[in-house]
Amino acid sequence: MKLINNIINSIRAAANYNPEAESPPQCILWTDKEKLWEKAVEVLKGEMPELLVLGEYKPEVHMGPAIWLRVAISGLIDSYKVPIGKVPVLYLPGVSRQDIRAVESCSEELMPLAELQYRGVIWSQINSRDWTPLAYLKTKKGGLGLNIQQDTQTIEALERALVKLLFEEIDSLKNEYLDKDYFNALLTGGDTIRDVLNWINDPDSFKKSKSDEEWEAFVEICISKFRLNPEQDTIYTAAEKIAWKEPQWDSVWDRFCEAPAKYNAIPQVMRNIIMPLGIEPDRSPQWNDQQENALRKELKLLVGLAEHNARDRIIELEKTHGERRNFVWAASGDAPLAEAMYWLSIIAEHTQKIITGNITEIIKAYEDWGWKVDNAVSRALQLVKKQEDIDAITNAIRSIYISWIDECARNLQKAIATNPIKSVPSEHKPGECILFVDGLRFDMAKQVSENLTALGYDVMYRSRLSELPSLTATCKPALMPIADELIGLEVDNEDFCPVIKESNQKALSQRLESLMNIKGWKVLKHGDYRKEIENNAWLDYSHIDEDGHSLGWRIVQNFSRYIDEVVEKVEILFANGWSRVKILSDHGWLMMPGGLPKVNIAASLVDSKWGRTAAAKPGALLDGNYYQWYWNPNVHFVLAEGAGCYRANTEYTHGGISLQENILLDLLISDPKGNNSALLTITDIVWKGMRCKVAAEGQFEDLRLDIRTKPAMPETSIVMGVKEFPSDGITSVVVDDDIYEGKSAFLVVLDENDKVVYQIATIIGGEQ
Repeated sequence: MKLINNIINSIRAAANYNPEAESPPQCILWTDKEKLWEKAVEVLKGEMPELLVLGEYKPEVHMGPAIWLRVAISGLIDSYKVPIGKVPVLYLPGVSRQDIRAVESCSEELMPLAELQYRGVIWSQINSRDWTPLAYLKTKKGGLGLNIQQDTQTIEALERALVKLLFEEIDSLKNEYLDKDYFNALLTGGDTIRDVLNWINDPDSFKKSKSDEEWEAFVEICISKFRLNPEQDTIYTAAEKIAWKEPQWDSVWDRFCEAPAKYNAIPQVMRNIIMPLGIEPDRSPQWNDQQENALRKELKLLVGLAEHNARDRIIELEKTHGERRNFVWAASGDAPLAEAMYWLSIIAEHTQKIITGNITEIIKAYEDWGWKVDNAVSRALQLVKKQEDIDAITNAIRSIYISWIDECARNLQKAIATNPIKSVPSEHKPGECILFVDGLRFDMAKQVSENLTALGYDVMYRSRLSELPSLTATCKPALMPIADELIGLEVDNEDFCPVIKESNQKALSQRLESLMNIKGWKVLKHGDYRKEIENNAWLDYSHIDEDGHSLGWRIVQNFSRYIDEVVEKVEILFANGWSRVKILSDHGWLMMPGGLPKVNIAASLVDSKWGRTAAAKPGALLDGNYYQWYWNPNVHFVLAEGAGCYRANTEYTHGGISLQENILLDLLISDPKGNNSALLTITDIVWKGMRCKVAAEGQFEDLRLDIRTKPAMPETSIVMGVKEFPSDGITSVVVDDDIYEGKSAFLVVLDENDKVVYQIATIIGGEQ
């Protein structure tokens, strides 16, 4: 039982009487000379409809002078009627039992109440004294008999925390020693260490967020527990106590280390104090800064070193600085170079060996370990934000990575020159949806596979080589189920795009879509991913390659978003009834911060020049190896050798032959848990203002309706409440803010485990 309920029961019990010997009391008088219960009464009024308060004339809140109270309990006032079965309770702040006992000396203002002491009862202690909060908590007879300290500071803390105390469980209070620290902690939320950290992190905002009572309680706790007075001491005093390892501050430091991102200003606070001599490095941001500066200089010195020397130096630096990843400064984002060293050391170790052999051997080596080099390059770059750190990491990467991708590319080019690629068409089963991801490189596909597996999906995969050249115009149509309707012309092919056999028209997206429809494939559009009667479907995701050409190496900073969005697409497709999802990509890409090596080619000898590909003019002789165009073996083109690029300062490109551009990972995903979305159909969606009415047919038992801006993210729900489908299959939800009117969102149907089993796009307020 909560304390508030116990107090209410005690007050009401004062009206108990012996019907054989007594008349029922007309009211209960609650005297409170020191007004110690005044704040609690504001809460009690919500739980006790029979409670009236002596004070200014405010009948709307059941408050008024003595004469009004006298009339109110008689039942003659429309604004207040005594609840049936209840005895009116009159709370009298500033009035003691003695004030109304002595009728002859009673003040004129209280005179109307004096007579009620005879027709009513007074809620008081057994010794006839007024109940105070302290007395009620500590007294065994009539009170709770709790273990409470009775010094002045505890009494003051109790008064501040009384309202919060009302909602504490009595059983838990019986197990506590109630002193000033207990009540102050209760008032401040009970998490003193969190409050101290928030104060250090932003003292002004923290104080503004607290009421006067809460701030006073916080100050008292700090004085008592941490020997610090926030009214007199600064946050730098607190930082000094942490640095000096004062015992009572160890818990504060440990909590900061658990979640430093929540307190992002604290590292700078600690930088602004003078650290004691001999301080351990884990508590000194200054030491960490010095180490980062030293590491930055070392990485810049890698420029010009022989590759094997650069690798050895990186491995040495990892041994020196790797330990700093265990310190809080890494978690707080203040040691990005130390964190990046982990990935740089992986690059250094793996690039000691060059991938070579025939095509099968090269693919196998890249599957096993080669892709980890590219992944490590991206991960290292993702960690740095400041330009000086970017420059340092770029120097390190270029010192050991650029020659590795160049040599591996040359080996793959030789292997393909002697054994041209032969694409094996992918088989498509009924109920399968292809999710085409433009530019999904092998290392990114690995992360997608890992994330889907972690979500419980079954993922099968196979490696393959892309068609040549590794450009979307060539490779994407080759993956489509209408590929046999396309051919490559021997002229007018400088863009490496095939044509439709029947019309000789370029195989552009709209024409490809029309062919897909003729073949019985549905090309899904944003927001409409439903499986209806179609056996198969195709869905495009093109952000990766689009962004890569505009962002250069900085595309790596968006990797998490791309991977999350691809995974979300898969989840949505399964939620809409598809039995299998196949992820395919057209090509990968080369990425090098600072630019790939420039390869010169005479513009007069080519019809078109891409980053890594050039279409030679008839009769022109160009340096480099010639390769057959996938769509017409009679058409040849030249590729930049190794990791070279025909355009200067290019950081992201594709179209050539390299491990990163050509070795791809196809993913075939199925859901072992299955879903019941195929048994559900939404038959009608009607908007009336901000209310959406939805009708469903099929299996909708235990299913619920929600509206979200991001279908797979529950936190983006914008309705006042998720609603179940009743037996007639018709339910409605209300969007709780008209700022969403006219914007797109998703109707999602949830099962009993909150999994999305059906989803469809809509416009809030109705289609526009």
